[in-house]
Amino acid sequence: ISSWAPLTNDAIILPNDCWKHVFDIELPEGRCVGVELMHPGPDHPDSLSPENIARSSHWIHAMLHPQEGALGRLAMREALRLEQNSAHASILKDQHGRPIVPRGYLGSISHKRNVGVALVTTTSTTSDESETVEGVGIDIEQTLTKRDIAKKVLTPTEISELGKVEGVTIEEEVLLRFSMKESLYKAMHPILCQYVGFQEAEVTPYPDGTASVEWNIENGRHDMFQDVSVHW
Repeated sequence: ISSWAPLTNDAIILPNDCWKHVFDIELPEGRCVGVELMHPGPDHPDSLSPENIARSSHWIHAMLHPQEGALGRLAMREALRLEQNSAHASILKDQHGRPIVPRGYLGSISHKRNVGVALVTTTSTTSDESETVEGVGIDIEQTLTKRDIAKKVLTPTEISELGKVEGVTIEEEVLLRFSMKESLYKAMHPILCQYVGFQEAEVTPYPDGTASVEWNIENGRHDMFQDVSVHW
């Protein structure tokens, strides 16, 4: 397991009236919380007026840097608050950019435009007490995109299988498979601590929201995983 070391001066504070809860749901992998950025009234000091944005201390400047992941970390803070039934400090990052979670927890974040999501769970065994959870990952994507990323993120086999999920367009399925791979890599990285390419995993989504995973990591380290599950 990699070490977790916080970066200094990394906390980002968003005004409470600039965001709202979108959802709070229990998934098989843990608690999932979503938050959404809002725009306060024009007279509010945190509003997006030209005069306010001109201030270097305005919160929007943190949001303009996707690598900061402020909305995702805010969602994680809220998820932990709900899990622990108490206020939680700001979520910092480690040297890999991963969110630092309290001892006894696992977590993952993602954000897209004005929405951030987080998934948190304990490191205890699964609900049937048969397995220990080693890592979790989550990803959110925007379907309205004109980018053609299929050849970059999918294997030839995956491309040949596109179009078999009822109710999902081929363009949406490309993003779906990409998103599931992103989630898998986030769950694996704290354990493997190595780069895993898009061609080293194949995911197949099914209409019931589950999916299967086939690994082809060159050094074979995926053999250390007893079970890997993914759903959408």
